[in-house]
Amino acid sequence: MKSKPFLVIGSIIVAIILLTAACSAGFAAGSAFGATASSAAFQSIPFLGEAITTESEIQTQAVTPEELDELFESSTIKPTFDYVHIILALYIFEKHPEGIGRYRLKENLLIGSGTARSLINKLSEVAHFIEVSENNKRRGHLLTDKGLKFLKKLKKKIPLLEEGNIKALEEITIQDKKLNSYICLIKDCAKRLHSGIEQRDAAIKVNGSGATCLIYDGKDLKYPNSPNLQNNEVKIGQNLQKYFKLKATEHNTELEEDDVVIVGLGNTSERARLATLNSALTLIE
Repeated sequence: MKSKPFLVIGSIIVAIILLTAACSAGFAAGSAFGATASSAAFQSIPFLGEAITTESEIQTQAVTPEELDELFESSTIKPTFDYVHIILALYIFEKHPEGIGRYRLKENLLIGSGTARSLINKLSEVAHFIEVSENNKRRGHLLTDKGLKFLKKLKKKIPLLEEGNIKALEEITIQDKKLNSYICLIKDCAKRLHSGIEQRDAAIKVNGSGATCLIYDGKDLKYPNSPNLQNNEVKIGQNLQKYFKLKATEHNTELEEDDVVIVGLGNTSERARLATLNSALTLIE
């Protein structure tokens, strides 16, 4: 009989231990579940600037030719247009908000009728960058909101593409009355520019007459480094410096450190424009 109190006390102690263990296990499981749920919930919350993209961030994101790769996909014959034709087409469509037809587009891009038809189909049905004018279908196509958005992003990188004054540019171009010139400003790309030979070759590839590159160092426009120049810090004259700065201002931008200016030449205005833009695309990542 004396042993019963000890048995009772022992039973109570065992029960307390078991109850404590059960509570601890339950608490641990609940904590683990809570931690997992909290972690999952936290991970699903977008970080500022990551999942939430503002309009300004969209506009400053880099544009790469690879974004347009789907336009070259074909189950039959590969399209004969190139990246430069796609991008130049967007600039041309912007200049004709009322719409532009296939014939005028091919004349501006220096491509054939079949190539122009293929390009328009791709821009319309694949990229959805253009659409037929609702007001007057005979006027051709115009940019969609998606096309305008893409072009706006592109123009953050290439804000200036316009015909140059061959007389004003005589300091840095070939003196030939038969040649036409175009100028282009490419933002923040000096690190990708070496001697300028690649850009010259890109201009010649589309039957241009060449291209000259200049780098802005924050103060002056200078020629890129070249093994043919003993002094790699050759800058252009002040009048030409002012000319380029004025052109930038007219396009609501300004020259900044590491910007590059390209002057392209061609036997026609359209050829000079195509050559200049093709040169510029070599500097876009």
